[in-house]
Amino acid sequence: MLQGEVDGVKAYSNGDDSYFSRERHVEDGVVTGYGWQCVEFSRRWLLKRKGLLLPDIPTAARMFAMPHVYCVVSGGLVPVVVVHNGYGDKPTKDALLIFPVSRPSPFGHVAVITGVFDDHITIADQNQHFHKWEGNYSAKMPLHVEDGKYTVINVHERQNPMGWMTFPTAANRDVSAPIVWHETFKRRQ
Repeated sequence: MLQGEVDGVKAYSNGDDSYFSRERHVEDGVVTGYGWQCVEFSRRWLLKRKGLLLPDIPTAARMFAMPHVYCVVSGGLVPVVVVHNGYGDKPTKDALLIFPVSRPSPFGHVAVITGVFDDHITIADQNQHFHKWEGNYSAKMPLHVEDGKYTVINVHERQNPMGWMTFPTAANRDVSAPIVWHETFKRRQ
């Protein structure tokens, strides 16, 4: 079921928390992940929006330790800037918000930050909020600042996000344009 769309990238629902599809989704010739998990959406969004490819990771929470992603056009490494929640700068639009492993989320969770405001952020994700979106986001999360340090508050669970990841050297791209892949990447045809 289609839940919503942000930056030309659609988000789908797998139905509920207990359902896990073993079917892998392929986008532009690359496996983006299991449908319709949170990592699949963030990988597909990064690919279409920024031309970046996430390396294979076992869980969403492990993304927070990634030092880089890949540029599909150049074949090169793109550094990731990690900001710890409550210890750093204000979140930015187009960053990935990473959640820790918890009882309700045994693999952690990842969402795309779609908007940043004075007192809240908006996020887009899959496999977390099973509803039709009202805009280009699936949820709002309070944003608190104290002594110049920003904290995103998770009102749905007890654990706040670990932080967010940005890709400052990667510009946004036209999602309707085809991606020209570097020869180092092998893709399904």
